[in-house]
Formats: sequence, C-alpha cells, structure tokens
Amino acid sequence: MVFKPLGKSLYDFIKMNSYKGFPIKFVQAFFKQILRSIGFLHKIGYTHTDLKPENILLEQPDYY
Repeated sequence: MVFKPLGKSLYDFIKMNSYKGFPIKFVQAFFKQILRSIGFLHKIGYTHTDLKPENILLEQPDYY
C-alpha cells in the first residue's frame, strides 16, 4: 500500500498539548476525519481492528 505523507499521530498531538482537552472545533475535525477514513475502509471491505490514537494520523499538518 502507498499513502500520501500525513501529519503527526493523534497521540503525538495530544502529548504536544500536555494531555489537556481540546476545543470542540478540533474534536469535531478529528472525528470527521476518523469517520471518513473508517467509512472508506468499510466501503472497500476492510476492517480496522487496532484503532487507537497512535494509529490515527492527522490528515492536515497545520493542526500543530
């Protein structure tokens, strides 16, 4: 598989924020990206079985 270069993992982003909560705007953006990617995997018949912050790469590098 080949993927375009992505940003940091969600875990790295959380760690950079000293494990503090995020504004609802960021949470909504993260969730939209996660739902979009899971929807795509479902559409092509794949199942992601290891969904955790370390395995979620942010699509837009401008979040950090």
